[in-house]
Amino acid sequence: MSLTVRRSEALIKLFTILIGITGMMGQLLLLRELLVTFYGNELVIGIVIANWVIMEAIGSFFGGKISTSQSSKLWYFLFLALYALVLPAALYFSRTAVVILFDVLPGESINIWEHFLSSILILVFPALIHGALYPLGTAMLKDVRDSANVNLSRQSAGDVYILENLGTLIGGLFFTIILVDKYHSFTLGIAITVVHLMAVIMGTTFLSKRGKVPRKTEGIYLVLIILAVVIVSPWGFDVADTLHESSLEQQWWGANIVHYENTPYGNITTLESDGEYTFYYDGRPVFTAPVPDMARIKDFIHVSAASHSSPEEVLMVGGGMGGSIAQLLEHEVSGLKYVELDPNLPGVAGKYQVSPVKEELEDPRVELEITDGRQYLRQTENNYDLIVMGFITPETLQTNRLFTVEFYELVEQTLAEGGLLAFTAPGSREYMSREMKQLNASLFNSVSRVFSDIKLIPGDDNIYLASNDEINLTPQVLYQRLEERDITTEMMTESYLEYRLDPGVKEKITKDIKTMEVQPNFDFNPKGFFYTLQHWGTMFSPTMVQFLDKLESFEPIYYIALIALIFSVVYIVPRIALVSRYSSDLSIPLLIAIFISGIIAMAFDLFIMFSFQTFYGSIYKMTGFLLASFMLGMFLGGNWSVSKLVSTQTKEIQIRTFKLCELVLILLIFGLGSLIYAMGSWSRVLPDFIFIGIFGILAVVSAFPIGVQFPLAVSILEDDWDPKCKSTGNFAKSIKTENSKFVSTASALYAADLLGGWISGLVISMVLFPVIGLVNTLIVLGFMKVGSLLLLCFYPVKYGTSNHY
Repeated sequence: MSLTVRRSEALIKLFTILIGITGMMGQLLLLRELLVTFYGNELVIGIVIANWVIMEAIGSFFGGKISTSQSSKLWYFLFLALYALVLPAALYFSRTAVVILFDVLPGESINIWEHFLSSILILVFPALIHGALYPLGTAMLKDVRDSANVNLSRQSAGDVYILENLGTLIGGLFFTIILVDKYHSFTLGIAITVVHLMAVIMGTTFLSKRGKVPRKTEGIYLVLIILAVVIVSPWGFDVADTLHESSLEQQWWGANIVHYENTPYGNITTLESDGEYTFYYDGRPVFTAPVPDMARIKDFIHVSAASHSSPEEVLMVGGGMGGSIAQLLEHEVSGLKYVELDPNLPGVAGKYQVSPVKEELEDPRVELEITDGRQYLRQTENNYDLIVMGFITPETLQTNRLFTVEFYELVEQTLAEGGLLAFTAPGSREYMSREMKQLNASLFNSVSRVFSDIKLIPGDDNIYLASNDEINLTPQVLYQRLEERDITTEMMTESYLEYRLDPGVKEKITKDIKTMEVQPNFDFNPKGFFYTLQHWGTMFSPTMVQFLDKLESFEPIYYIALIALIFSVVYIVPRIALVSRYSSDLSIPLLIAIFISGIIAMAFDLFIMFSFQTFYGSIYKMTGFLLASFMLGMFLGGNWSVSKLVSTQTKEIQIRTFKLCELVLILLIFGLGSLIYAMGSWSRVLPDFIFIGIFGILAVVSAFPIGVQFPLAVSILEDDWDPKCKSTGNFAKSIKTENSKFVSTASALYAADLLGGWISGLVISMVLFPVIGLVNTLIVLGFMKVGSLLLLCFYPVKYGTSNHY
């Protein structure tokens, strides 16, 4: 191999790694923006990743078609440049799409279908272009190797696959460790633009014949050089700041933005209007100052605190700034521990020196603890007379974990003798919809599993009080305690308390809730989250509520029966339709196996992220780390497969290894649930860095067999490829020659993998996990993979003169 060929090959490999890095960083930047646009709902993670995957699949399809043309090299560099230009545009649209498409006000919710549609429109161009680069890069690498008569052409597809995974790994780690909260999205987007344009300039120079730029592309080349020079100049980064500010003005149209910040845990935005500050976290308002909703705050805090005879030591978990802490301090508490996950939020709130936040944070009795609420409860040795949850609802997986049976067990262990827990849920004194009743019933059933005495006080905010001692809740007792504590307000009168604690209303609402047949809320069966989705759905998407109702009525056995029916049809139909000619074709079971592996790969990715969220409270910063860990497993598996199996072993050994990977995946599926549940107890004793490392290792191990499978499947069916397809070396080419009757096997496998990931990202995040929970979803996935293994084992296959079963 000549020096020129080696340099060309090295440059293409470098570009492939670069594409992996910038692809992952672009995906994470868009995901970060969309988490804010969609109000921190973690379902967005599944939707965004799924839609990115399917757009990449479509891009790969078109990239495969043009990779055989004489201008494939030109297309490669053109798409490199286009990705550099469309990414900043997509970032801009990610902030403004909801306003443009649905004409909503800042902070106004949209339904799940609007989430889905807008995410596709935002992701379509960067994902399509990024997907097209894969087959084009494969074709370029093979052309270079063919020109040198190197016997590595067969490995070109696998090498590009592995190198892009390596770049994805690097991009995820780099974003997580260094960039996540250092720069705004447009600074990073412009930096990616610069890198891509420089790569195009370098590539068109060194990879063209004799190092000269082709005459027909000289104009484009000159434009790219000018554009790169302009962008790296100070004016270019002024453009990044201008795009940042302009997009925020449209996202929060009509508002005066005085603070905008990305932290390792979320996004903080502060709006000001006539001296009133509203603080938003991940797009949702969390409190206002200096004039908060004092009627709501006093109602909850004073009723809750007065329900305890002497709340000396108080713990408040989230949602306390802006009035709640100040009202609790009026109850003569000795100490108040306030737990807040994001250290930047109190800092931003204190920056404006507005009442009551200033007084709350400066009171010597208040001790601020920067950690996750559940983490604090697991690790603290303190006991509290009163534990108050701020105004939180289980509208995300992050907040749902503060309303589960497991959380209430932690609370029960932390309460002092006679201690009391207080929290709120959406409610009403007059009428509660079925969905609101279901939500309250699930929370009531959950807290009842841990505490012996539960009191429900109906209102616009249903107040829940829970204790293992009897709660003396009468208007007279509460009013007497308020007087003793010198808490006299126009609102907290004895007549108001008699109205608020009306026994007839309490009895009616409590009876209505108890008659609802709903499941308790658990960490990995998040019924509180599911019923909150339904509750909000009644206002924004009634059709979604009907759809979720039908799904909830399904038992897991129905899903398994449906899977069995699908496999039966897939097994029988080819024999009827294709008769004996293709009875020995292994492509059908392999396609199914790769399709289901794509489903499982996405499921593993999502479950590991959701589980991390459950234990640690925030996935915002660690998304890149967990995705990178998963890609490391894919990289290691793919590299081992190409080097140890594809290039050296017989087809028979490759088939057996593929089946072994199927079996390993089945064991991982059925073992994942048990392992995740066990990690709940480990989190109480293991240091954080070890526990986080376990999640990383789990991601690597889960991805390894999936990484092994794909190159194996391509190699197993290589002899079935159309000769003209093989001659092009195009890994993702999806159409055979005009005389061919079937699409190329390699392309079909690639499409099956991505299609499985897309379906999994949507169905698991939007349907299965919220509706039937982690364990039942894993059971369904396990039976799917058992079915694909059985198809592989019992589908007759001929290679040469031998049959394999």
